[in-house]
Amino acid sequence: MKTLNLLIAAALFGAMTLATATAQEASKKAGPTTRPASKVIATVGKAEITSDKLQMAMQRMRINSKEQALAQLVIQALIEAYADSVPCTDKDIAEWKANMVKELAARKLGSLDKFLADRKLTKDDIPRMVRFEKLEAKAMKAASAEAVDALTKAHPTYFDGTKVQASHILLSCGPGAGDAERGEIRKQLDQIGADIKAGKVKFEDAAKKHSKCPSGAKGGDLGPFAFHSMVTPFSQMAFSMKVGDVSGIVETQFGFHIIKVTKNTPGTGKVGPNAQQIAKRTLLGNFRDEVIAEARKDNPVTIIK
Repeated sequence: MKTLNLLIAAALFGAMTLATATAQEASKKAGPTTRPASKVIATVGKAEITSDKLQMAMQRMRINSKEQALAQLVIQALIEAYADSVPCTDKDIAEWKANMVKELAARKLGSLDKFLADRKLTKDDIPRMVRFEKLEAKAMKAASAEAVDALTKAHPTYFDGTKVQASHILLSCGPGAGDAERGEIRKQLDQIGADIKAGKVKFEDAAKKHSKCPSGAKGGDLGPFAFHSMVTPFSQMAFSMKVGDVSGIVETQFGFHIIKVTKNTPGTGKVGPNAQQIAKRTLLGNFRDEVIAEARKDNPVTIIK
């Protein structure tokens, strides 16, 4: 059991922990401040992201970029929305409490009530902690030793030094973008892809005209790269393609891409020493992306200008 680990969201998903979020919410309600009135700047399903939460996130992450902080809050809200959908029975809660009491006693950390109070939590917060632990268990299963072994055997080119050379067209869209913006960008890129397929424009010319990546100046050419050198969705697509192929739309944390593979240099055929680490990171990343994608289905994201 990892019932004392309240960093589940942060460790697996890069999101703020429940304990931190609750403590900050409590401090916000503690008394009046001289700051301007907080306003809603985004919604994720029924959850609201306020200007106060944005400022606290910027302070916590020690960044000045509102866009970056908002993106993190949107992703956090989506993960929490998904976690809230994880089944949690009375039996699950009873087992969690019993295990927690045992762990606290073994570590001489006091009672369960003290543990919750120290973190400005109440027993009403327990179901969410249980759900996050169940979500963690699903993530660990997705990246289990068996899953890692299966991935390395199924895709040896990911780990044997194989290099792919590819060009891409990127239309930027941060992970915190609203559904309306995401839809417009996908529509634009879809039309660019259709024009390339129809022979109305060359891939390289389209990249020079439309791509928001610096590589656009070179027709989108990224040069050769190993699997682990690019973000996972990009690499997985590029490594699945033949030379000359042009992909459909691929989403990564940077936005939406169309990829064209221009060269493939085979590796040694032998899995390298970092294969397990790369495979586990790949599987955890895929799981995180699946959680976020699933949460988006039932939790529309709206950015309020």
